[in-house]
Amino acid sequence: MIQMPEAFIIKRWDAELHKDKLTEKWHTAYHDLSESERIFVDAIVANNVFAPKDWTSASDKVKKVLKFHLIDRNDIPPANEETKRRHIKQFEKSCPKKSTKECQALLQKVRKSW
Repeated sequence: MIQMPEAFIIKRWDAELHKDKLTEKWHTAYHDLSESERIFVDAIVANNVFAPKDWTSASDKVKKVLKFHLIDRNDIPPANEETKRRHIKQFEKSCPKKSTKECQALLQKVRKSW
């Protein structure tokens, strides 16, 4: 299951390069949760229903994480294209040149399911 807010996935580089460092703040907040808080958050994320009225008794840390899921992708402004290109190049350089046997096996399974 992917816990990151959908808007951050869809607009990955825009969220990562946002002046408020949205992705970094979400990541820190999510990893700051206790195990029971994470279970609570993960259940809401799995259901994909983000209703703040259902969180009234939740801790402030849980509310902080879940509020990131209320950010609409249209509310994340585009990052500077040159900056985005530079970060994508850095990311691509950090990727391994060869995939592991486990990764190759997983890719084969995925391809067969298509």
